[in-house]
Amino acid sequence: MDQLPADQQEALRKTNTERLRIMAAKTYDVGDDELETMDRTALLDVIATDIVARTVLQVGGGRKNQIKYGKWSCS
Repeated sequence: MDQLPADQQEALRKTNTERLRIMAAKTYDVGDDELETMDRTALLDVIATDIVARTVLQVGGGRKNQIKYGKWSCS
């Protein structure tokens, strides 16, 4: 979570827990049973790790891929 910019961290913190579960499920890093038992902190960690892993500089273009989750996006 610390690797994300402050505005993205704040957006994640404001997201309700059920939405965080949906976002975490899209990462395919955790199973359905595990998702049901995870607390907010664990959900935030899974999502933040996924965002950091997917943010990759494109070769030659210098632009970052943009990942959208609901109302906000990160780049």
